[in-house]
Amino acid sequence: MPPPLPLTSERLERHGLFLIEDGQTIFLWVGRDAVPQLIIDVFDLPNYETLRGGKVFVFGMSISERHSANPVGL
Repeated sequence: MPPPLPLTSERLERHGLFLIEDGQTIFLWVGRDAVPQLIIDVFDLPNYETLRGGKVFVFGMSISERHSANPVGL
């Protein structure tokens, strides 16, 4: 994994995908201009427009349910 960076809005790039955590919650921020192959590889979806935004809770879910939960795309 790349080294952690101090988070500021200037560091979020429209073509990137960023994992952000605060010790209690993990966010996955996906830029609108993310490379299509990245969306395919990470989410198994054809493009950014098919991502669903919002919260996904995995606490208390079985392993198979966690694997089928849709990740967060913002």
